[in-house]
Amino acid sequence: MKAVSAAAGELGYEVEFLEDDGILLDTQNAEFYFQRNDLRENAALLLLTQGRELFYTATDFADEIADWSPEGIKALSLWCE
Repeated sequence: MKAVSAAAGELGYEVEFLEDDGILLDTQNAEFYFQRNDLRENAALLLLTQGRELFYTATDFADEIADWSPEGIKALSLWCE
C-alpha cells in the first residue's frame, strides 16, 4: 500500500490501515473511512478520491506544482500495486 501512503503524504494527509481491510484518511478537516470492500478496492477508491483533490489543488494552486514529489504525483495519477 505504498501508493496509498505516498498519495496521502503528497497532499499532507494521514492514512491508517485498519484491521478489517479498511482505510482511514484524515485530511485534518475531515476523516474518511473506506471499509465496504477488500483492501485493494478500498485503496483504489481512496486514490480516486485523492486524485480529485489533486485536480482541485492543481487548478487553484498551479504555482506550487514544483513543490510536489514525483512519487506522490505518480501515486495520485496511477493505480500501483
